[in-house]
Amino acid sequence: MRKMKNLILLVISICVVLLAGCERKVSEEDALKEFEEAADELMENNVLTKDRTSEQIKGPIILTNAYSDFAAKVIAPDGFLYFNEEDSVFADALAASITESLTYYSDDSDNSLDYLFQEYNPLESAQEDAEERKQMKEYTQLSVTDIKEVRINGYDIKYIRMGYKFNGDSAHTEYTACVKVNDFQYFTARLELINQEEPEDDEKVMETIFHGVELYETGEEPRATYYWNEELKPDEEGIYHIKDITNSTIKAAVGVPKGYEYDDSNAGNVSFHHYDEDTRESYQIMYQFIEQEGAYSIEEELNSSDILNDESGFYSDAKMSDVQTATISGYEVQYARLDYRTDSIHYTEYRARTKVQEDYLDISFSYSGDNYSQIDDTILEGMLDVVQIE
Repeated sequence: MRKMKNLILLVISICVVLLAGCERKVSEEDALKEFEEAADELMENNVLTKDRTSEQIKGPIILTNAYSDFAAKVIAPDGFLYFNEEDSVFADALAASITESLTYYSDDSDNSLDYLFQEYNPLESAQEDAEERKQMKEYTQLSVTDIKEVRINGYDIKYIRMGYKFNGDSAHTEYTACVKVNDFQYFTARLELINQEEPEDDEKVMETIFHGVELYETGEEPRATYYWNEELKPDEEGIYHIKDITNSTIKAAVGVPKGYEYDDSNAGNVSFHHYDEDTRESYQIMYQFIEQEGAYSIEEELNSSDILNDESGFYSDAKMSDVQTATISGYEVQYARLDYRTDSIHYTEYRARTKVQEDYLDISFSYSGDNYSQIDDTILEGMLDVVQIE
């Protein structure tokens, strides 16, 4: 809090100095007086520095998650204040806002209460933590209950309680409780009590934690994909729908290129292949999304590859074209070609990409065979003709 106040005072002092040198001249004494008055007024009204009470932040606050359409409306239990670590403001300035996690702090002690969605069983994690703490000298008088279950507010809640002393001084009681909302997610609540007697009634603690919780489904598509490595299924027309696994709004429909067969896929990419048994020619195409931010350019990727930097002699006759830009099948595409040999086999590769919002749709093509001289840039048309950005 002291850092925040100092920052505010610094900003005000700069403003006062600027005003002093502008339209009017003021004495140093007057400028200092204005500065102090403005600082007092701002600090008095600042939401970060005012005294808070639980009556000021009834909420609810909406808690969402990236991997499913489950959300929670949470009202602070009596005696707790809401503090959003990302935005650094109290809840009455963010009432009914959407956030990824909630942390409440007791208004008269160091107790804390967290709510969040998790993609693993928090009770198993708590048990693992307990076993690890048993081996650590900082934790003494450690006790852990079995997993218990209670039904509160219409939810089947499982919970565990852990008690210990830390460094032989502060006494801690931790509750970890959860509701399973789908086949891979848990809505989790964690309560930590410091230097207080362990509650006599665990179920009453659970009732306090979950009394102001309402879980519901938004019906919206998740923002990210948790089961990203599951194989895709084509739609009725044989089209595969890929997306950026961290941003589900970026999507593309990819059909099977002419002459190719489906090879492999997950939520973020799909690949196809063709093999000619008579000529022993092999073709491979893969489509995937990559984020623009932090991505290497095509030239940087190819120049840093083992093929162009091989000193062992495994690759030979390696040659990369300049990066070209062209409009292909309605898309502005950057691409480059790479040719090389290993023993008696010739390989030709293409790397191509086109911008899709904050991503690139990245296309990799690989050919091996003797007819490489017949492979040219027109092959990109067949790759992009089957793509539809959604």
